[in-house]
Amino acid sequence: MKKTLIAVAALTAAVGAMADLKITGEVDTTVRLTDTGANSTTTVGRDGRGTTNVTFQGSEDLGDGLKAIFLYEHDFSPFESNGVFLGGEKFAGLQGGFGTLRLGTPNAVVHNVNGAVRYGMFGTKDGGRATAGGTTAGGTNVIGNDNTTGSTSNTNSNTVKTVSLFGIAETRYNSSIRYDSPSLSGLVVSLNYVPASEKTGNGKDGQATSSLIDAGAIFKTGGLTVAAAFNSRSEDESSAFHAAAAPTAAQTIAGAKRDYITAGVAYDFGFATIGGGYHQLSYDGDTLNTGYNVQATVPLSEALKLGLQYQTLTYDDKFETYAKTLGGDEKQFAIGLDYSLSKNTAVYARYISTSLDEKIKVVSSDVKANDSVTTTLFGLSVKF
Repeated sequence: MKKTLIAVAALTAAVGAMADLKITGEVDTTVRLTDTGANSTTTVGRDGRGTTNVTFQGSEDLGDGLKAIFLYEHDFSPFESNGVFLGGEKFAGLQGGFGTLRLGTPNAVVHNVNGAVRYGMFGTKDGGRATAGGTTAGGTNVIGNDNTTGSTSNTNSNTVKTVSLFGIAETRYNSSIRYDSPSLSGLVVSLNYVPASEKTGNGKDGQATSSLIDAGAIFKTGGLTVAAAFNSRSEDESSAFHAAAAPTAAQTIAGAKRDYITAGVAYDFGFATIGGGYHQLSYDGDTLNTGYNVQATVPLSEALKLGLQYQTLTYDDKFETYAKTLGGDEKQFAIGLDYSLSKNTAVYARYISTSLDEKIKVVSSDVKANDSVTTTLFGLSVKF
C-alpha cells in the first residue's frame, strides 16, 4: 500500500508539472458487408469512421510566449485479445511566435492538405481515401496489390487490401522534422523533412531510408479553404534497383524517385461544405496515376450529417507489370450518414461502390475486371 501511495504521488506530481495535459481517445466499432461480385462477407472490425486510439497531449509554458509540446497517440483494436498496434502520431516540439517545430512522427503535410479540402466527411476511411472493402482489421482481400496497397492483419487472419484513390496513402513518416509557420493572414506554410539514413552491411543498426521532402500550404479566409502540397522521395539506394541482377518492375518502382502533387479547394456555403481536388503521382518523371474527386458534407440537422464523395483514379500503361493495369480507371461513389447521440457518441452508416475498368489486372480471385466492389457498413463511435 505504501508503494502504491508513493507511485500515485509521483504520478500526480508529474501531471502537475505539465501545465496542460489532456487524455483523449476514441473507440470506433464497425460491421462491414462487402460484396466483390464473386462472394460476400460480413465482418466485425474497427475504424469505419474514425481511428480507435488513446492520445496523451500536453504542453508546458516556458515563458516569453514559448511552449514545449508533446503528443503520443496509441492506436489499438477493440477486437483483438492480444497484439499491440503502435501506429499513431507521436512527437515533441516547441511552439511560439515563430511557429511550431515538431520532431518525431507528426502527421504528414500532404495528409493535412488532403484532409483540409479533399477527404470530406469520410476522411482516410471507407469511401474517402480508401476503396470499398475497408482500411483496417476486420475485412476481406478486395482489390489486390499495387503500389498504393496497404494491408493490416488481425489475429483472426482477416486481411484488408485496398487502394488509395488519392494516389498514395501517406499519413506520417518516422524520424521527421516538421515546421509550421504561424498564420499569416490565414496562410499557414508547412515543411516536413525526413533525413536519409544508410545501412551498409550486416550487423549495422537502423534501417536504410531515402530522404523525403513533404511541403505544402493551407489558406483559409471566411468559408474558403485552398490547399496544395508537394511530396518527393529521393531514390532509395538500398533497394534492389541497385542490385547486380536486373530488378523486377516492383523493385524498379521502389528504387525510383517519387513525386506527388495534390491540390484542392473547399467552401462552406452554410447549407453544405463542398470541395474537391486533383493529384498526380510520378516515378522518375513518368506518371503512374492521376485522379480527382468532388465531395460534400451537408448538415441535415443539428445531429445528422450527410456525406457524398465521387472520385476517379486513372493509371498510365507505362507501369503495366507493377500497377497491375494496362491503363485502366477506377471510379468510386460513396454516401454516408453520421448521427450524434451526444457530444461524444455517434452512430453512422456508409455505402461505397468501387468499379474497375476492364483493363485493370486484379490480383484477387474474388474480384474480376468490370466488377463493382461494394461495401455497406454500420458503426458506433465513442469518444472520451
